[in-house]
Amino acid sequence: MSAELIARARADQVATLYARGHLTTLSMGLGALIFCAVMWSHVALGAMVAWLGLIALNQTWRSMLARTWNRSRPGIAAAARWGRYWWTGSMVAGALWGLAAWVAFPASPAQEALLIVCLFGVVLAAST
Repeated sequence: MSAELIARARADQVATLYARGHLTTLSMGLGALIFCAVMWSHVALGAMVAWLGLIALNQTWRSMLARTWNRSRPGIAAAARWGRYWWTGSMVAGALWGLAAWVAFPASPAQEALLIVCLFGVVLAAST
């Protein structure tokens, strides 16, 4: 394959990430709300509110990136940079969910199963 073809394919991949960014926000928001509803009586309110705030802040930043992408439509040369922006948002989201799993690790098997479902649900929805 030529370098130009590979660069174009990577640019298309990055464009797809931004085109489907609303699904990431939807999955993160829904997963966070379900998680908080179930863990409400098991996690300190301050920790839960802080975590939700960080999720909202990250998703707001990612939504702003998607809007900027859609307005400017950067070319092939900028795809790597925009891919790194998206990767950073994904890394932060993953770290926030890892933090939630660590802080709120449930005592009961049913809640543990829900935590696993929420984590996998967010990952799968965000990766489509």
